[in-house]
Amino acid sequence: MEIDYIKTKDRIYKSQEKGVRDESKIYGNYPVCNIKKLSFGRYQIDYFCSMRQCYVLKKGIKDGDENTPNTRVILYPNGIEEIWFK
Repeated sequence: MEIDYIKTKDRIYKSQEKGVRDESKIYGNYPVCNIKKLSFGRYQIDYFCSMRQCYVLKKGIKDGDENTPNTRVILYPNGIEEIWFK
């Protein structure tokens, strides 16, 4: 089974491959989000965070940046509220 999304207290991480076109925008893709299961019920999430790109790194967003993860989070079982499978 594949993971569709993981819901935590403050965020939802939806699995998204790189290079998938966002039809609601003139150009650009949906931000990438890779979810990997680790041992003991932990999950590693590598995703593109536009807030970090703009404000922490002070670079701004360029076309194609959304295809490369720039943030990594490790989720532990006590922080996960819901896991939805495809």
